[in-house]
Amino acid sequence: MTWQRLMRSPSCRQILQPMNIQILRLLDRLISPVLLIMLAPLGKLISALLPVGAHSKRCVFLKLKGGGSLIIALPALLALRRAKPDLRFVLICTRDAQIYADLTGIFDEYIIVEDKNLLTVVYSGLSALKNCFQSEICIDLEPNSLLAAVFCMLTLSHRRMGLVPPERLYRANAYTDAIAFDVMAPIYQHYDQLAALLQAKIPPINECRLSLEMNLPAMAAERSIRTVGIAPYTSDFAPERMMPEDVWIEVLRQEIAHDEPCRVYLFGSLKTKGQADHFIDTASRYFIRADFINLSGVCSLAEAAGTLKSLDQFWSVDSGLLHIARLLRVPCRSFWGPTNPLQRLRLIDGLNEKVFYKNFSCSPCVHLSSPPCAGNNLCMKTMAEDNPDRNPEWPTK
Repeated sequence: MTWQRLMRSPSCRQILQPMNIQILRLLDRLISPVLLIMLAPLGKLISALLPVGAHSKRCVFLKLKGGGSLIIALPALLALRRAKPDLRFVLICTRDAQIYADLTGIFDEYIIVEDKNLLTVVYSGLSALKNCFQSEICIDLEPNSLLAAVFCMLTLSHRRMGLVPPERLYRANAYTDAIAFDVMAPIYQHYDQLAALLQAKIPPINECRLSLEMNLPAMAAERSIRTVGIAPYTSDFAPERMMPEDVWIEVLRQEIAHDEPCRVYLFGSLKTKGQADHFIDTASRYFIRADFINLSGVCSLAEAAGTLKSLDQFWSVDSGLLHIARLLRVPCRSFWGPTNPLQRLRLIDGLNEKVFYKNFSCSPCVHLSSPPCAGNNLCMKTMAEDNPDRNPEWPTK
């Protein structure tokens, strides 16, 4: 078979198709347990045979998806940075996560895993493994991914640290230091425990805020009228976290009068610019004196975060921008359903915050399984209702 015919073959076309989160989850469930069980004994043997001092002075972190988690983990990351000033901090991540990592100012180097398709994932993943092989420390920040545990194990780092859920105790074989992971507990507590393993002291939240602000541009503040920011969109990782447009308008009507003069910033990415334009067109028919500004895809994450500092209020679903706004002490209104706010929101003294959570019987679902609603997220669609049915009956097909 010639190279051209090989590239046109169905199997090759499948490998080169754009990667999506469903494919990654399927690979994680099918391949990772086998690799972990088979390779763990060999990894332990090789690690025991390595001479003292053979490891490079690097502290490697794995966080491939969900850049907002790096903001949640910032107190632990800052503590580790201060406890290990002699180590080079390296983050293995996707490009989407890197833009959040840049705001933390923690990392000296990024190793990017390209997730365009299966071929790029494999190639860039192997390249990342080569570049961080035999590091001093490797910390796995992906408790829901077994592939991340396999990667951490294969680095043969001197200390390998990660979180182990009770239903996957064999995952502990990937690490030298493992912490029990309770999916119903606050994730930031587990991040703090990882830092504690290295005798790193968690700094006060005010120090974390100041550290974040140092990496944000100074943006002009508008104080002549009320300013409100809205972040209605999420990444492709869990679109079930989003509310429909009409529900957004209804919850806004509960606090903003239709004739109140105000400036409303809509945050999003280039992918959501069209959705944001439609949102503005619909909302402006009701909020007749509101000046809507679409920031989707026209500013960087750092510029968006800089704009957050000047807002009177910020309204958001579970998103990375919400965690940035909270750390900056911007008054927040957040809306939850597929994820549980108790697992994501660290207490911040003095923060003006309202949290709206439809605690359905199937919540949280994002990190535990495929949503039983198959995308028909009633927990978010009923956000404007006072007493929705908290026990929906989902069809099996």
